[in-house]
Amino acid sequence: MNDPHVESLHYRVTIESDSVKLSPEARDQLDLNGFSCQLEGSQLVATPTDHFATETKARSALEPALEAWEFEAELRTRIRWRFRFKKATVVDRRPTPGKVEVGLASSVEVASSVDAVLTFGAYPNLTQTMFTVTPFAEVLRMKWRRVVENREGLLAGAYWCITAVDDHYGGRKEAARLLGISRAALDRIARLCAIDDPELGRKVGGPKALLSSGEESWLRNAIPRMILRVAEVESGSPVSTQLSNPDLGADVRIT
Repeated sequence: MNDPHVESLHYRVTIESDSVKLSPEARDQLDLNGFSCQLEGSQLVATPTDHFATETKARSALEPALEAWEFEAELRTRIRWRFRFKKATVVDRRPTPGKVEVGLASSVEVASSVDAVLTFGAYPNLTQTMFTVTPFAEVLRMKWRRVVENREGLLAGAYWCITAVDDHYGGRKEAARLLGISRAALDRIARLCAIDDPELGRKVGGPKALLSSGEESWLRNAIPRMILRVAEVESGSPVSTQLSNPDLGADVRIT
């Protein structure tokens, strides 16, 4: 090609959960990192507004935003979805007269054991705050995923996360300041994790009590909210609002 141009990137949307499905009629359109993205059912077509000469450069510009969307959807809605690259369509902006070239770059299809068939009619919302998934934020997400998948107890996983955040930011007071989360909210996470619940407790010897359904719900919402705030702060996004006890534990799941 004389002047190759990436016309579009194509992805398959897969849902990595047997309990969540997406309607084939779902439709959405949004702009991400300089790409006009059209979603229809299990397909995403991203059209760049700028010029990219190679598939690699185009994907490097778009995929951090897709990764952030995957990250946010998992933590805000507990929906694990993936954008799996399929192909790039490349055209020649200065074709040689009389010569026909097929404008298709490399194509990759990653097999998935779960087909993306949606049972609710909307894709997980994407907030206006974009971020890069940093290594520390990813470690926290992977730890919390173990809790969601019942591979680790709630209080053990939550305790690990709050302890890791305290250590990463140099203590609870500094973590609260840098993350824009009230000290009372972070203290409540730690206090609930210390309860010696016979089913949910992480250790023997804490205050003997049963975690109430309200406390359990609050904690299951607070930890992913905290992890999202970590991802935003680690990416350099300004903290615009202070998260208090009610904010941190608000239920944001899609029902």
